[in-house]
Amino acid sequence: LTVGQEGPNRWGLHDMHGNVQEWTLDWYGPYRADDHADPVGYVTGSSKVVRGGCHNVHIQTLRSANRSSSNRTDKHFLLGLRVVRVPRGQTLPLPTLKHPVMAWAKHVSRTPYAWPSDRSESHFELTSLYDIKNEYGSASMAEQLKIPIYNHNHSPALTWSENGDVLLAWFTGESEKDQALTVLAVRARRQASGELIWDTDVSELYKEADRNMHGTQLWNNAVRLAHGFEEPFTRYLVNGLCTDGKWSKLATVFRRSTDHGVTWSEPVVMKPEIDAFHLSGDRNQPQGNAFCLSDGTLMSFSDGSAVGGSGASANCSIDGGATWAVRTIKDGPPGIHVGGVELTDGRIMTLTRDKGETFDGRMPQSVSTDQGRTFTSRASEFPPLSTVMRPAVIRLAHSNPALDPDGRGRRPILLVSIASNGIRARDANGQETTVYGTYAALSWDEGETWPVKRVMSDVKTGHTHYRAGPWNADMTLDATHGQDKAYWAATQTPDGIVHLSDSRLVYALNLAWLVNK
Repeated sequence: LTVGQEGPNRWGLHDMHGNVQEWTLDWYGPYRADDHADPVGYVTGSSKVVRGGCHNVHIQTLRSANRSSSNRTDKHFLLGLRVVRVPRGQTLPLPTLKHPVMAWAKHVSRTPYAWPSDRSESHFELTSLYDIKNEYGSASMAEQLKIPIYNHNHSPALTWSENGDVLLAWFTGESEKDQALTVLAVRARRQASGELIWDTDVSELYKEADRNMHGTQLWNNAVRLAHGFEEPFTRYLVNGLCTDGKWSKLATVFRRSTDHGVTWSEPVVMKPEIDAFHLSGDRNQPQGNAFCLSDGTLMSFSDGSAVGGSGASANCSIDGGATWAVRTIKDGPPGIHVGGVELTDGRIMTLTRDKGETFDGRMPQSVSTDQGRTFTSRASEFPPLSTVMRPAVIRLAHSNPALDPDGRGRRPILLVSIASNGIRARDANGQETTVYGTYAALSWDEGETWPVKRVMSDVKTGHTHYRAGPWNADMTLDATHGQDKAYWAATQTPDGIVHLSDSRLVYALNLAWLVNK
């Protein structure tokens, strides 16, 4: 590489643009709004300041003074160190700034909630969390909601806490391949009456400056606690972290919270082996659901195959998240965006998106008998998923014996998916017909059959218009049409309510609504 071909800068230094980004000592955070000289970093933080641009990044971040960030365990081919020379006898200034408290972390109850049992009567409601009135990326939009929110709100994740709250997270951006892409969150708070009310304020959950934050997973350790693990109630967060602005070259980072999501541990790259840092064939985009197995293993699915091309892989931790490894060595589930669940005999079952390419127009259904190392696949009875679609698959942890066809109180598997060209199911009036868009299906026999299918709509007459999360798109619900595009995320709280979201709309429903005509 020939250097010094252009003139130096004002300090006599050549080639300061396009080298590598450089670590610094400071904790990252925004500067104060007022004028000040020689500012320093924050007292504490979760990420360090990274200075400078580098090759293969957007031109607006190329300058040597650019100020981005990353967690202390990150490393990749675009990242080095910045050496600062301090005059003899002079000490570095001490940091004084402190981070603001985000809306989702304010005034959070620390009292465990006394969960009621699931109701026998049907429950269904649909809530829109925010309203975007202006063109995406505009200054007026940012001012409207006091956060960096854009037209595309997508790839959600949500989970509950023992205080009764629910936390929903998703990414927002003008483009999915954008350095501004960030992760937002909003909290639903449990009231003394038992009602769950969503906050009107949305704020950032996790952002590394000038880095694409593609893919988020949230879940909790309720299964571990139910199987005898002695530890506090814990929420887990897995997120993608890119070297720059694209969704390729990702690493995956892990965080945890033991105080209902008020504070989170410092982010740590999950797989520290050299080929897991941004360069392992993209097996690092967390998509779909993550969950705990009955033996305590944490399982997080990511897009990417051990042999390249389309496919998915299971990342697992057997020590509560302290260390992680890619468990899938070959023959992962075909397609991407895994919806996975543990079966009662310990096998892992998945349903995935592959545009119908593997099984001639049917959604792949895969099973692993070795805890995610290998999978065997077959065609399911469901239509395939395509662009801007992701299934949600969860085990209902709380059921009602009166609603089980056999009266045994089994905990069925719930699938939420999308049928663009239609599927035979019950409409909002309980009539068997062809329905379109989002539907729900239940299996009482571990995924072998799915006797209950119904459209995800409670509009019995006429139609109702909504704005969806992805691309702020118009969406109409009626008796036979559910939402036509979404990356679905779902969780069930111990009162039996299933919370389902596309990142903007939140559906709340129970087993009685799913099975009753």
